[in-house]
Amino acid sequence: MALMKFREGNRVKWIGSKPGHDGTQVFTSFPATNATAIVYTVPVGSVLYLVESFLGVTAIAAGYVVLQIQNAGGAFVRHLCFIQVGAAAPVHDSHFTAWPPVELPAGFTIRVQSSAVGLTAYGAIFGWVE
Repeated sequence: MALMKFREGNRVKWIGSKPGHDGTQVFTSFPATNATAIVYTVPVGSVLYLVESFLGVTAIAAGYVVLQIQNAGGAFVRHLCFIQVGAAAPVHDSHFTAWPPVELPAGFTIRVQSSAVGLTAYGAIFGWVE
């Protein structure tokens, strides 16, 4: 993994806002109902610095929803958020926050999955790529 490039230099005086990083912000989301959907894939030659993820679900059926990381080969790496849902409890959400951010190399994918027709999962992430 690359070293994080967002560290601030030793400066005597700042004018305006302090820069947080030298990359491009990523703030995206995607829904899935009884399916698996890709929320974000890290572009070639980049590193994603993942700061936060969110998983929400609306349910009229029992099952589970998950937001997870898979590597460039498509293999499971880690769950970011997981919710087991009962049909009697229709709305849930879960968050994952990391500081320092989690570094994900090029080709890694964040995906959202829903296990039943009556479950709609909403996966979202926030971070930046450099």
